[in-house]
Amino acid sequence: MAGNSTSNNSAASGTSNINGNGERQSWATSPSTVFNHFGTSGLSVAVATAITHPLDVLKVRLQMQLVGQKGPLTGMGQLFLSVVKNEGPKSLYSGLTPALTRSVLYGGLRLGLYEPSKHACDVTFGSSNVLVKIASGMFAGAISTALTNPIEVLKVCYFLVFF
Repeated sequence: MAGNSTSNNSAASGTSNINGNGERQSWATSPSTVFNHFGTSGLSVAVATAITHPLDVLKVRLQMQLVGQKGPLTGMGQLFLSVVKNEGPKSLYSGLTPALTRSVLYGGLRLGLYEPSKHACDVTFGSSNVLVKIASGMFAGAISTALTNPIEVLKVCYFLVFF
C-alpha cells in the first residue's frame, strides 16, 4: 500500500515516478531528460523558423524601405514578387544559418531549462505552486534570451549587409 501512495504522490508532483522495477526515478534531474527536452524543443523551433523565415526576411526589408525612401512604399505581396523575380526564391532564405542557430539554442534552452529550474525551486521552497512555475518559466526565458540575443543581432545585421 505504501508503494501505491508513493506512486500517487510522485505522479501528482510531476517530478518523479516509479519505474517497472519499483525504483524511483527523478525526471527533472535526469540528464537524458534534459537533453531530450533541449533536443525536441530545439528541433521543433528550428522547423518553425525554417518555415517562417521568408516572412522574416520580407519583414526586415519592409522595415528598411522606410529609411530614406521616396515615393510610395511597397507592400508585402509586391515586395515578395519583386524579390523572387529579381533575386530568386533562394534570397528569401538569406540569413537562415544564424536564424536556425538562434532558434535551436533559444528553443532548446527555454524549454530545456524549465524543468530543472522548476525542480530546483520545488526542492528549495518545498512547493510547486503556480508562482514557482511562473518563476521557473521566467528564469528559463531570461537566461535563454540573454544567451541568444547576440545571435539575433547577428541575424539582423546579416539581413542588412546582404540586402
